[in-house]
Amino acid sequence: MRFGEKLSLLRKRRGMTQLELAEELNVSRQAVSRWEQGISNPSTENMVRIGELLDVSIDTLVNENAQLQTVLAVPVAGAEEKKAVERHDKREILKSAVTVLAVVIVALIVFIGLSREQYVPAQPPGPIDMDELEKDIINQDNSNKGVLPLEPVD
Repeated sequence: MRFGEKLSLLRKRRGMTQLELAEELNVSRQAVSRWEQGISNPSTENMVRIGELLDVSIDTLVNENAQLQTVLAVPVAGAEEKKAVERHDKREILKSAVTVLAVVIVALIVFIGLSREQYVPAQPPGPIDMDELEKDIINQDNSNKGVLPLEPVD
């Protein structure tokens, strides 16, 4: 069996579409299609990654005499279960991210609210009573400054 036929068969047995395999390999769907049709072959790096993804040796992929019977005995349910677990994991990550984002937003709102409560604009001063100011200056305790208290002048 040729490489392209094996790739197509193994991919389908794993429940993967050409697009899904292409995304895993970071190539176009058309590249996977060309490989399966025998028009072109993947790079060595992609060949290794295909073997890992489809759980088969590179020798089994490229050797036309290698048999796939042992590989075909692998149940498809394993791939389905793996996909289900991956979907569940992605949902859990998304839920966690949304929760963290919500907590950050609430904390920011609370912080802004508290900072506005602490801010009290300064009141403009009222009119200055010059007589009161003069008395305050005269009656200040200047003994620790080495200055004698001032006496009011008539």
